[in-house]
Amino acid sequence: IIADTSRMFHVELCEGEESHVEQLDPEVFNVRTNHGIKYQKGGYSPTDGSNYVSSKLRRAMAEVELLNCETDKDIMKCLRQQAFDRDSNYNLRRTVPGEHGMFTSSQVCMNLSTLTFNFHTYGGMCDFQGIEEYVPEDYKPKIKIKLTDTQEK
Repeated sequence: IIADTSRMFHVELCEGEESHVEQLDPEVFNVRTNHGIKYQKGGYSPTDGSNYVSSKLRRAMAEVELLNCETDKDIMKCLRQQAFDRDSNYNLRRTVPGEHGMFTSSQVCMNLSTLTFNFHTYGGMCDFQGIEEYVPEDYKPKIKIKLTDTQEK
């Protein structure tokens, strides 16, 4: 997704295909999970069974749940929800155990009005090393970065 406060575009790239660009409504939440929108081979497809169902279900759940959110904090809290059993692949935040279990290691919310990048990690699921800043010393960044972490597995 490429956006500013007045325009938003979804760009989908898939090997062997022309890039697909679609203009979105910046006034509504735009959610992406692990399946292609234009190209079925751009992620999980119907032939992938429960992984595809999980991707589609999590997107639909997020779109509905986000309607009740007013702040960045509300959004990040919403994304951490687990409406199904803890081991379910259908939760917005997945914690499926086992060698091949799906898990969420981080989640992002970008507020284009306030230029805030919210990044939440699940420390038990990733090894976040921090942020490296490469802007000149005399430059004041325009984007605020908010980092939060949950230390649970």
